[in-house]
Amino acid sequence: MGRHPQIGISLDSEMRARLERLANEANRSIAAEIRARIERTLAHDDADPRMRELVADIQTLAREVQSTTGLAWHAHPKANLAMAEAVRYTVTLHSPSLLEDEFDPYFGLAGDPWDRNRAGEPLTVGRTLARGLQTRKEQEVARQGFEAAREESARLSKVRGRRGRKKS
Repeated sequence: MGRHPQIGISLDSEMRARLERLANEANRSIAAEIRARIERTLAHDDADPRMRELVADIQTLAREVQSTTGLAWHAHPKANLAMAEAVRYTVTLHSPSLLEDEFDPYFGLAGDPWDRNRAGEPLTVGRTLARGLQTRKEQEVARQGFEAAREESARLSKVRGRRGRKKS
């Protein structure tokens, strides 16, 4: 990575210690950790305002599920179900409204862009997208594990000679 123009910032010792810990966990420098966090914040700012609102709502719901049930949404099947229903309902509240005369229960919307794009049945599309996201995440975890194993193998090969004996 090439040199970047530098700027100076002041951090209290608690924030610096937290950034150091997070950088170590991510196996990167403090500067790289700060850059990654700034990039993530800027990407968040670039998102559609309704998407930002929905993400904030979901984060609030996760805290409220834990506060109400005493369990994290991912710690118990019933807490997970409560979270899923809260998110589903919240997403429907963000849904564009339909005028009754625009919607036919048998044929959908007149001139519906969804139908023009031939996206498919909405629940199937949603499940397919979610499965694809999960697959990509699993592949990334596997790639990271492979990279870590390769780095460890390279490190060990420096310690040991060709015949597996320690170099003297």
